[in-house]
Amino acid sequence: MQTLQHQTQVRALCVQFNDQITPICVNFIDQMMSQYNANRNAKWKLKDAALTLLLAVSVKTSTSQFGANDLNPKVNVMKYFGPHILSELQGSNVNEVPVLKADAIKFVTMFRQKMTRQNYVELFPLMLKHMSSQNIVVHTYAANFVERCLVVKEKNKQLRFDRAALKPFLSHLLKALFGILDRPNYMKSSSAPDYIMKCIMRVVGVAKEDCKPFLAVCLEKIKHHLGVAAKNPAFPQFNHYMFETIAVMIRNVCT
Repeated sequence: MQTLQHQTQVRALCVQFNDQITPICVNFIDQMMSQYNANRNAKWKLKDAALTLLLAVSVKTSTSQFGANDLNPKVNVMKYFGPHILSELQGSNVNEVPVLKADAIKFVTMFRQKMTRQNYVELFPLMLKHMSSQNIVVHTYAANFVERCLVVKEKNKQLRFDRAALKPFLSHLLKALFGILDRPNYMKSSSAPDYIMKCIMRVVGVAKEDCKPFLAVCLEKIKHHLGVAAKNPAFPQFNHYMFETIAVMIRNVCT
């Protein structure tokens, strides 16, 4: 709650005093990143603070559908992508400092409209890797990133990351997503399963006929969750996305 209040305060200051506030914030961000790089084990909270401040000072408005859609022109957010975001996601241990993993995934999700198809090609295998994280926030954020990127369109209304781009990752994605749902007691978590099933729905929707080789396994998994929902329909959003997924699979087979 305090973090949200601080972000709101920074944005309010930028509205009235952008020329003065933005350079101060950017300077603090760079200082905190430098201190973190000098002692990563002890100073990881500084990177967390820096990325939180970066979002506050750079994003004027955002929506869940499009991410950041009005940016502060005085902040070059993509200069932080390679050295501070991509490098974080490329680390070998997905369970190490989960706060920073979540921060990095939140960054790429927020700024997905500014990223190219090639950026997505770099990020998708990293999101697959982070779906194996034991931290519920990290693997849920990873699934949400994939789902949100699969609706981003170019000016010609074509998907930026289309069926052809998705195909090399399809098998591993479905295995990872259903694997999350199969974890012990996972379905007892609050809203996290909703994001996973929504991602499955989006993946099979974009994949179209390419998902046919995996239909039998997918339907068997969904059959299990359908049986659970019939006995206790406790997750309406999850159930909605599950039925949408079934409908998309039927359409993929029948067309």
